[in-house]
Parts: sequence; structure tokens; C-alpha cells
Amino acid sequence: MSSISMEQCQVEFETPKKYSTGSYSLPVFVSLIDINDDNRSDIIVANQNANKIGIFFNVQGNYFSEQVTHSSGYPGHESGPQYISVADVNDDDKPDIIVANKGDNSVGVLFNYGSGLFDTEAYETGTETYPSGVAVVDVNNDKKPDIIVTNQHGNTIGVFLNSGHGKFPSQHLYRVPHSFGVTYPQVVDVNGDTHPDIIVANPGGACVGIFFNFGNGTFVSWTTFSTGFDSQPNSVFVADVNDDNKPDLIVGNFKASNVGVLLNAGNGKFLNQTIYSTGLNSQPRSVFVVDINCDNKPDIIVANSNEENIGIFLNFGNGIFQPQRTYATGVLTKPCKGKFDFGPNQLASNIWYKPKGQLINGHYENSYSNFSLWSNLLLYLQNNNGSISIQASEIGYMKNEALMNFRKNNISVIVVYYLHLLNVMMVLY
Repeated sequence: MSSISMEQCQVEFETPKKYSTGSYSLPVFVSLIDINDDNRSDIIVANQNANKIGIFFNVQGNYFSEQVTHSSGYPGHESGPQYISVADVNDDDKPDIIVANKGDNSVGVLFNYGSGLFDTEAYETGTETYPSGVAVVDVNNDKKPDIIVTNQHGNTIGVFLNSGHGKFPSQHLYRVPHSFGVTYPQVVDVNGDTHPDIIVANPGGACVGIFFNFGNGTFVSWTTFSTGFDSQPNSVFVADVNDDNKPDLIVGNFKASNVGVLLNAGNGKFLNQTIYSTGLNSQPRSVFVVDINCDNKPDIIVANSNEENIGIFLNFGNGIFQPQRTYATGVLTKPCKGKFDFGPNQLASNIWYKPKGQLINGHYENSYSNFSLWSNLLLYLQNNNGSISIQASEIGYMKNEALMNFRKNNISVIVVYYLHLLNVMMVLY
């Protein structure tokens, strides 16, 4: 087996540029995608306290315009946007912005009319449901993307089927046991029937839950797989880690301070989890899976919020992982989790194909002693040579904090979003 030692890596990044999101705006989520079809990736941010979605248009590769804001939910309401997905939901070849709004219990759809113009339509998720995450996937095989939302306080998963032209007439609720507290959905076919299933982590239920897709956009047979007594799983990632062409479940168990790997046994069944310690009381809040060391084997990356580090479990190649190697993120960082959207337009945009690429981070500081709060975005520039290929992964989300990884030629980058500070690790081989 050949692998490239992580000890050969260096951490390099340039001085960040700052882009204001407005005083007291509290940006909690950021996405990077070409939203205006100019082949340059733009910045989209959820400003929780401002109740707005902010867009920074890329005007020339490394430079962005001042923020333009749009309502994320019902007019005049404190929508409190939490989470963003980007997809063309009305079949006009323009990417729309879909938002989980915790404040006004809604899913907001910002329809893209081109030239930077958007119109927001909100769909109610139910009283005090507090939607925390949203995914956009065609779940009923009609070639129209549907909306799946986790209603964390309501203990339901909502499915809004797309009736055409971006209309979502009603939410179909799928209830989970009381106090399970479902979090950010993954929508992937895990039982090999070609129909995407819904997978969620259940902190209150100490398990991963799956609703299997019947094939027409209805979901049946709620099934759970234990992550251990009082483990409090906070995030789940779906990926084939043992090269058997069946997607496995990788879980971050917050209270148990470990990562659980549940290998797919076929037909929607999973083996008991194999656990890997992340360190005593490390409190992992996020996991995602990507080949980090260029050996074509997917590795596990975890954000250990109470130990202020990122943990990496290298894959031996058969779904068994080496002990964790940790990389400090800095004092008071509390690394957590987030999600990046990588749409087809973004993969072709020159933000990836110029001599300099960009990394985007939402950042804010809060001084409780004088209640001063300022908000901005940080833009990191990274030098790279030659052609670029991207391997991107998404993970679960928790407000104010995120984790992202992608591959640029022989450079892997880990970006950590957290409460007070930011750290960017560029791992060079």
C-alpha cells in the first residue's frame, strides 16, 4: 500500500481580505457558487440576526462587490436563516437559493431572475418546528428537485414535492420519536434501489435514522441504527469507505467522543458500528469523508469542538481506519460544522481555474463585556500551479461554524469555521 505521509504537509495561507456583512448581522452560514452565470463564483451568506441572505458578487476573480441583501422568509418576520442549499428548482437554468429559516418556521425559496434579482417565496414548516437544515434532491423521479427539511424542534422531517415551475404546494411530514431532535439531512440511496433515502442523526435517540424511499417520493419503514447509549450523535455522513459500492454511514458521536463507522451490509442493513476515539471529552460535532492523502481511499475528518483541533483518520483501504492524527485549530476556536454547496456551474467557474483560487469563510466576533458585535467575511487566496481537479464533500451544519475540504491538484485544504476565530490548513504534498 502506498500512501503519502501527512507529516510532509505544510500550512500556508495569505492574509485574508474582509467583506462586511453589516453590524450585528451574525453570519452563520456561507456558500460559494456562480449565482449570476458569469463564470465567477459568488459568495452567499445567511445573516441570522439581519434576517437576510447576503450575496457578494464576484467582479474580477479575487474581488467581490459590496453585499446585496434579500429577505429569506416571510416579509416583516424575523426569519433567522440557518442553512442554505442552492439548486435550480423552477427549471429556468438559473440557480435558486433555498433557506431553512429557524426564526419564522419556514423554508424560503429565493427565485433567481438573473442580473442579481431575486424574489422570495416562503413555505411554512409548522409552529415552533425550528427548521435547522435543508436538502434539495429529486426524490420522486420526476426530474424536478424537491425540498427536504429537518424540523428539529418538531421532531419531523418535511418533504415538499415540486409540482412544477418551483411550486411546492404542501409539506408532507414524517414523524420521528419524541425528543430525537433530527438534524441536517443527507439524501442518498443507501439500499441500492436507485431511490434516494433520507438519513439523519438523532442526538436525542442515540441513533442514526433512515426513512426509505418507496419510489414515488413517499417514505416508509423508519429504521434506526444504534450509535451507543447516550452517544448523542450530532452529524452523519454517507460514503462508501470500503470500496464495495455500497454507501456506509459515518457518525460523529458528540457525547461519547468518538466516530462510529457503520458498514453497509446490503438491502438497507448496516453492521454494528466500529468506533474510533476522538479523545477524552473531545465532543466531535462534525464528520465528513474525503480522500485527504491522495491514495484513492476516503478518509474521515472530524471537528473536535472541545479539544480545539481537527482529527484525521486515514483509511487503510478496507473501511478500517488508522488512529486519529490531530491538527490544532487555535485557542478558543471550538471547531464545529457546516456545509458547502458545489453546483455544476461552480465546477466550471474561474474561481477554480485561475492561478489563484479563493476560500471563503463566514466570521464574527462577539465581546460580551461591552456587547460589541462586528461581522465580516474573510477571503483567503491560495497559490496553485497547473490544472485543477476538485473532489468536494459536504457535511452537516451548526450555526456560526463550519468545516470544508476540497482537492486542488496536489493541495488539500481544510477550512474551519468557528465562533471567534478562523483557521485555514493547506496541506501540501
